[in-house]
Amino acid sequence: MSMSSEARVTIVSEHQSNYADPGGETEEEKEGGSPTPPGPTTAGPEPWWRIRLPDNVIPYHYDLTLRIDMNNPNFKGKVKIWFKVTSPTPYILVHALYVNFTANEVRKLSGGLVPIKRYFKFRKNQFLVTELESSLDIGQYTTTLEYSGEYGKDLRGMYKSSFIDKNGKESFFTATQFEPLRARRAFPCFDEPAMKATFNVTLVHDPNLVALSNMPIYRSQIDDGWKYDHFERTVIMSTYLAAFAVGDFKYKETKTDRGIQIRIYTRPDVLDQADYALKVSNETFIYFEDFFGIKYTLPKSDGIALPVFGPSAMENWGLIKYRETNLLLMEGETSSSSKESIAKLVAHEVGHQWFGNIVTMEWWTDLWLNEGFATYVSSIGMDHVHPEWNIIDQFIVTTVQETLQLDGLASSHPVRIPVEDPQKIGEIFDAISYKKRYLTDHAYGNAETDDLWDAMTKASKAAGKTMDVGKLMNTFTLQMGYPVVTITSTDAPNTYQATQNRFLYYKDPKGNYSSSPYNYKWVIPFTYYTGSSNFNDPPTDTMSTIIDKESVSLSWDGNGWIKGNIGHTGFYRVNYEEKNWDMLAKQLENNYKMYVEYLTKTQYIKLGIKDQGTHLDKFLRTILLDANCEAGVRSCLGNMTKMFQDWMNDPVKNAYLEYALDPLKISPRNLFYVMYYIAKSNEMGANVVWSFFQFKWDVISKMYGGSYMTLRRFIPYVSRRFSTDFELQQVNLTTYPFGNG
Repeated sequence: MSMSSEARVTIVSEHQSNYADPGGETEEEKEGGSPTPPGPTTAGPEPWWRIRLPDNVIPYHYDLTLRIDMNNPNFKGKVKIWFKVTSPTPYILVHALYVNFTANEVRKLSGGLVPIKRYFKFRKNQFLVTELESSLDIGQYTTTLEYSGEYGKDLRGMYKSSFIDKNGKESFFTATQFEPLRARRAFPCFDEPAMKATFNVTLVHDPNLVALSNMPIYRSQIDDGWKYDHFERTVIMSTYLAAFAVGDFKYKETKTDRGIQIRIYTRPDVLDQADYALKVSNETFIYFEDFFGIKYTLPKSDGIALPVFGPSAMENWGLIKYRETNLLLMEGETSSSSKESIAKLVAHEVGHQWFGNIVTMEWWTDLWLNEGFATYVSSIGMDHVHPEWNIIDQFIVTTVQETLQLDGLASSHPVRIPVEDPQKIGEIFDAISYKKRYLTDHAYGNAETDDLWDAMTKASKAAGKTMDVGKLMNTFTLQMGYPVVTITSTDAPNTYQATQNRFLYYKDPKGNYSSSPYNYKWVIPFTYYTGSSNFNDPPTDTMSTIIDKESVSLSWDGNGWIKGNIGHTGFYRVNYEEKNWDMLAKQLENNYKMYVEYLTKTQYIKLGIKDQGTHLDKFLRTILLDANCEAGVRSCLGNMTKMFQDWMNDPVKNAYLEYALDPLKISPRNLFYVMYYIAKSNEMGANVVWSFFQFKWDVISKMYGGSYMTLRRFIPYVSRRFSTDFELQQVNLTTYPFGNG
């Protein structure tokens, strides 16, 4: 295919700099390649004063070249962008951050050079602005930019880090993390999720290292001591999904039943820990293709375990990146809960290959479309891989209950958050967040929340039900919090009132709450069943009604009890008057098996305290031991006290801390987490860590080069359980010498 109809990305590796954000410095304006005075500093009507890109310049392909030299503090790049102009404009705006330009050229697709009047960086909105001598007519063009860039010290954009191999040698690698707004730190681009394009990537690097990107390599060559890896053209995708990695990595691989290549890359010393992640990746890919009814369109999917990585994982199309500690499993040593976490994370990221990659949100306001569905389908995927784990049942206990707790705070926020400021987009990634029709209608495009509701409403009608899903769901996604439905009796016989209010754990006595477009009223699909005053009778079948105003009436025969939100599948809580609570309590006393699948005590006796049995046995044992001891069950308290005393008499804690000081065994970056988890376990653990921290200060300080900015983070880590005046005095009276960092 000719270069006029496609673009190529070339990447060459380099060394990490000690970069700090430049704060309020003015970006340099250039004309003809020479510095000129800064651009305008007061707001005007020009397009660069607006946060969003103009919609009349639309990219459709990139040709990017980056030079990555592990011995150089910066990387160099060259990008050629194919775009179309839909209405005349004298400006081309692309995003660019922490890159310095050396050349800028604009051409008509037919080859004619377009004269540039000037180009400058508008730092406030992170734009490179190219102003032409005359307006571009409707048509197709290219812009070619050459530049150098800085590695992200904050693990964002394109960053460089290292690990220590088994021989004690430091090995450098580069990787990327572009979500949400950091592709612009690696290459100038139209860095908005709706501005989708295709990419061809070539990574130029040390021939002894491995280069990875979204697509497979189709050609490699050595030139002047550098290896050029040319990658196949990508599908159309958002800039934040582009990904690159260069380093000393090895892999294990398998193929799906349809021939899709699945690999897991790691540093060489831990490759044997990749088997489980490979198994889960392969099985979830096979299952999701069938479940969604849409084939995975790339020829491969690589997962890479990075020794140093900011988030837990990132769903880049064809190159899923994971933090090493969140992906690898040591059989016989990794806990059951950690194994479950690995499976959940892998299933979540594989789910993103459909929700987020094939269909992407139009703008970050609809981030929950990506994260919410990936979270939900990860449970479905895990249930396929490990049906014995009963993951779907756990979803109610873990995800739903945790979200109810978070969303019951006055400081919560709506699921769907209008966001414009680029600096605030990262704040919505806490994701408090259908199926085939939605995916096929918007494949390789962008979707908004209303598109999803339309798809679900159509699916509801096809199933013989009439439901305006948007009307219902908007009340949950466009206002913060959730409702509590209170059931009270009325003067009329056999009639009850169901009243809704916003649920809050702590109410502000001054009533300082954010406004709501629905005045904190929801459309609630309320489910319930009832029972008689004869507590041995079974309850009625599940009934349902829609609560779409402040209160509605419920009626049934008899003077028995009512239980709402069956199976806890609705995102709301239910409260009752005292009489009904008493009847529910009596029902539990008389016939608890109607509500509890198994008694805590019965299961505690069955499972015991030894760490043995199936994954679910081990997971359940932890919950039961905690519940029994919390309830004061003497046998549980006695067993746990003895186990704790035995543990305290074992020097393993200090041995583990000593182990953590060895950079060949645990990365210095993870020393924080070792000390944190021991310190937070209990008061004795906190004391052990504090003593160790004081005694080993010189060693710890040396590991981090005496850097104050780094070492100061340890204080809250090791003292987080302190609560007495004596402990405060210890911290205040302890001084530590710092280096020049």
